[in-house]
Amino acid sequence: DWDIHIQMADGADKPLMVNEGYWGPLDWSDDDKGLLVHRYISINESQVWLLDPKTGDKSQLNPREDPVSYGGAIFGPDAKDIYLVSDEETEFRKLRRWNLDTGRQEILTADISWDVSRLRLSPDGKTLAFTVNAGGADVLYLLNLETGDRQEITAPATGRLGGLHFRPDSGALAVDLNSA
Repeated sequence: DWDIHIQMADGADKPLMVNEGYWGPLDWSDDDKGLLVHRYISINESQVWLLDPKTGDKSQLNPREDPVSYGGAIFGPDAKDIYLVSDEETEFRKLRRWNLDTGRQEILTADISWDVSRLRLSPDGKTLAFTVNAGGADVLYLLNLETGDRQEITAPATGRLGGLHFRPDSGALAVDLNSA
């Protein structure tokens, strides 16, 4: 079993979730009111839960009868939207925006017929970087969250991308590239 604990800088430990199965933290909201948690069941089925780190109360983000496979999930800059990756009602894992107030989701990569694999929000909350596994080689995209404009970034070589770390001023993105 994989549980979720809050480990404080002073060494104090607070068990937050003690459950059966594999559970792992995904992202913490900037307002400190929510923790996104991933529950892995199988390659074809997983769940995303919203957890209150103060009370331990949790709710499943998108409860469904049919299995859905989720990838990453992160809070948007205002903690009202969650950006997540899932294969719900699609062949591929799509990038989606889930609005917590309305419970509605929007597919942001409906036109891309490949799996979205990695997500990273810029420190200023204006840009979402994500990668798509296009036939074994990753393609990097930058999504402007204010305008909805999406830009494909040409990598220096074909291969697998990892890392995705923005500079603190959000002006540059570091990635690792395996082109072997």
